Parts: sequence; structure tokens; C-alpha cells
Amino acid sequence: YPHQRDLSSPVHDLPDADFKEALRRLRGTPEEVLAHDELMELLLPLLRADFEMCDTYEPAPREPLSCPIVAFAGDEDPNVRPEQLAAWGELTTGEFRAVTLPGGHFLLDVHGDRIRREIREFGAEGAA
Repeated sequence: YPHQRDLSSPVHDLPDADFKEALRRLRGTPEEVLAHDELMELLLPLLRADFEMCDTYEPAPREPLSCPIVAFAGDEDPNVRPEQLAAWGELTTGEFRAVTLPGGHFLLDVHGDRIRREIREFGAEGAA
């Protein structure tokens, strides 16, 4: 959904407390890390830079790909709406599949095996 992002609420320039809360909502940073002030002082510039890339990236217009695309989202991910997941289908003339799994933003932590299997199977179907 890089072409359908919501740019009205950038995360990278939030005040520290709000930025930490945004990290907490994603559920990818352990609470012990978020509560450790010295560690967060080291990590915040790196994390902000990562979010800034996401917040400010503007994809160049291009022709759709011809390969199959499978897109994944967690049903509890606060950053991905169903229409954004479906929008990945606009980026290919090949087959497209949207898969919603239980969980938040970091699906690989919980569903890594299933995601790898889906990609392999979908890629094999698309190549057939």
C-alpha cells in the first residue's frame, strides 16, 4: 500500500513520549526496552530515522509488475486497513492474494512458518 499511505499523521517527529506510545501500540518493542531511558536515548534516533523513511517515502509512478504478489497484514495492526492491504493488488497485472492473519504488525514473529509457506505456494502457483 505504499501508494495509499496516510501522510496526515507522521510518527517520526512526535514528541518522545508520543513516539514511545506509537512504538508500544505496534507491539514490536519490549516494554523493558521502552522503560529503559538510557537505552531508548540510544535507540530513538535510529527508530525515528526508520519511521521518517516510511513517513516521507514517495514512490515514483511506474507500470505494474507482472509477477504475483501476496500481501499480509495482522487483523490487529493499527497501521494497515483492509483497503490498504487490497491496494497492493493494483501494483501487479499478475495474480494477487491478500492474507489477514491474527495478530499485530510483526506477523513474522508469530506466523513466520505460515507466511513462508504461503509465499512458496503462491509463487509456485503463479509460475505454473
